[in-house]
Amino acid sequence: MRLAFPLYDVAKSFDPSHISVDLQGGTPVEHKILVAINGVRIDVAEWNSQDSITVERTLRTWDTFKSADSRRFPIADSHLNVLSLARVDYNYDEDTTRYPYHVYLNRFSVEYTRLFRAVADELWFRSPTEDNTSRTQSPGGRKLQYRIEAFRDPGVHIFETDGTHLTAQMRGVTVESDPARSDLYNALFQTLDTRSAQFIAVSGTALKQPQRVEVVAPSDLATATHGVDYLVVTHPKFLSAAERLSAWRATSGGGGYRTKVVTTDDIYNTYGNGAVSPEAIKSFLTHAYQSWAPPALSYVVLLGDGTFDFRGIDTEIHAEPPELDGYIPTHYIRTDSFGRSASDHWYATVSGHDEFTDFYIGRLSVETVNEAEAVVSKILAYEQAPPNGDWRRRIISVADDEVSNSGDFIFKKSLDEIAKDHTRLGYETVEIFLEDITDEVEAKPDDFDVLPQRVAKDMIIEALGEGAVLAQYAGHGGRVVWAHEIIFDNLSVDQVAETDRIPFMLVLSCYNGYFDKPGEPSMAEQLLRKERGGIIGMLSATRLTYGSGNDALNRIIFDMLFKRNVRQLGPLSFDSKTELLITEGTGQIDVMLAYTLFGDPALQMAIANGEIQPAIETKTVAPGDTLRISPGHVLDADYDAASQKKRFAKNTDFDGTLTVKAVFPGKTAVSQGIAGPVEYYTGDVVLTKTLSVSRGAYPAVTFTVPQNIASGDAHVEYYAQSDAKNIGWETDASKNTVAVGGDGFTVNVPKILDIRPELVGDDKFRISVQVSDDVAAASNRDTL
Repeated sequence: MRLAFPLYDVAKSFDPSHISVDLQGGTPVEHKILVAINGVRIDVAEWNSQDSITVERTLRTWDTFKSADSRRFPIADSHLNVLSLARVDYNYDEDTTRYPYHVYLNRFSVEYTRLFRAVADELWFRSPTEDNTSRTQSPGGRKLQYRIEAFRDPGVHIFETDGTHLTAQMRGVTVESDPARSDLYNALFQTLDTRSAQFIAVSGTALKQPQRVEVVAPSDLATATHGVDYLVVTHPKFLSAAERLSAWRATSGGGGYRTKVVTTDDIYNTYGNGAVSPEAIKSFLTHAYQSWAPPALSYVVLLGDGTFDFRGIDTEIHAEPPELDGYIPTHYIRTDSFGRSASDHWYATVSGHDEFTDFYIGRLSVETVNEAEAVVSKILAYEQAPPNGDWRRRIISVADDEVSNSGDFIFKKSLDEIAKDHTRLGYETVEIFLEDITDEVEAKPDDFDVLPQRVAKDMIIEALGEGAVLAQYAGHGGRVVWAHEIIFDNLSVDQVAETDRIPFMLVLSCYNGYFDKPGEPSMAEQLLRKERGGIIGMLSATRLTYGSGNDALNRIIFDMLFKRNVRQLGPLSFDSKTELLITEGTGQIDVMLAYTLFGDPALQMAIANGEIQPAIETKTVAPGDTLRISPGHVLDADYDAASQKKRFAKNTDFDGTLTVKAVFPGKTAVSQGIAGPVEYYTGDVVLTKTLSVSRGAYPAVTFTVPQNIASGDAHVEYYAQSDAKNIGWETDASKNTVAVGGDGFTVNVPKILDIRPELVGDDKFRISVQVSDDVAAASNRDTL
């Protein structure tokens, strides 16, 4: 990598210059990087994995640097300095596209002696450092004359400053024409040498002017007269969209909340003396939570994007100052693994001295009025009239492969265990695991004309276009990409088919929520802003995460969904983080603070709202046998927090259709791959029947067990959908019922039905295991 940059007005001085370069690993391998400036070696940096390192050196001669004259623009390439980073690597990689190498330049600084020459008609400078002459005198014992050159405006003002405020204006400033340039002026003044003074020299044309001056209307935000459950903090630019969302939340269908919309202008004027700051927003939210009429604030939406360049220094990206152009600042925390990290989580910690949130907060990260209107319209359409269909029981599960280090096995393992142990039977999990795809492509190369990563990308694009209620990704990630092989990215988002069957997405990875980087939106923003499709919300991290913490968080979220019937994005996103910190300790505190909800925290997922509990009569079968399942009823389920159990009741109003799938284990096969024989799974064997449901009741079902199957675990999936035409779902979407359930059985192997431990003495216990083995025509209870 080569980075060109200017250094203005380098002085010929014997004072040594100093350069410091901060690097961070992106790829989790050993790094060796040669750092040089203008061809002069600084050092060879060696470090491991995703750690950071600082390389620095004191340079003995000033002529190492190239000087750019601040009086002449544009700057010629020959006057630019070049910082170069080169990888030192003796390894041979057969496939560099499979695992690209990444090292990041976090920052660099150069300290050098500079001429007293104004840049853009201003200069910040300080009194000279102590030398042999000044060392013999006390501070203030001699007078110094300063000469600042290259002003284009003769109206020069010089101020003394303490680094934060202007403390005095200097008198006796003389301005004269530059002898070498008649269009430039030099300013001279004298003052006592205090050895600690700082000065700012600026011309009249360079003085900053207010963007605009407004009359601030009186506000009652600081009073206790309000009371809200649901609050939208919006930039004034998006006021119309905010009011539409607030109005929906005030209706019975939207939750029946007490709602209010507050603009950032009102917050800054009331709590920040007009200045833009996250602290002003936090002060307002603290007051609203603690002082407004009870019950306390529960949900907050931030409507607007964020940027770490809130001063708008990069004018190519920020043509207008961000505070005027729709941006709401985030808060930054200092993390051990990344450093400065964005954390909207901080806004919701308003009571006590802990990191547990006191209300639920989500950000609708939009940049334009059209984006704001589109995102709000998508939320309203999702909740007011969610389309029926089996998408409401479909889960897309994407996992990176294990190619970088031994810990990467957790990606596939975690999602496998989520599907097996934490997802209710009856839900369809669409597995897109890069490792399995790679094995299949290598086993059957003649069936594929693209690389495995392209196969995976096409599968993800297709799955999102078909629709799902939930999606999850576990693996390595960047701001706009999944996996080093780029199995999905922002360009892929545009290729996803339009659909109103959109998921809440869990990205258990790094950086996908890096919303505060100026320029290209993060993947979370790209998916959320997609007008007809994408996602309804995402929980993802703004910076680095780790596999073990991601896995633990995901298990909690799935248990909340399927064991406790939690459906709102806010509780799913924040109660899960709190539970992890309570149960696992604070080792993952930085990661949890970086996880951000992109979406409305009050939104209810369109996941199946009914349950089925099928009872299989033949728990073990063999090919050719009859699989028998008892009749039953569609159930309504509520979670009782006191007993920590679900309560069920028959739904006798349900009329519709029932789809029953019997899923049998398929066989493995061996194919001749590029590198030799490769074993691969041929796929499940699935039988399907469709039945009618009347007043919630469904009949018994039988299947003839197919011959071409393997031994092992099997299951049935039940999916019932109400007849919309019979219940007027167009006017009352809440009656649009989808019920899901399932049960397990085995093929050719005994089925363990129950395990019960029992104490039989002070130091002994007994385990009773109930086993079904219908294949052997016997059912027994063994004591081990």
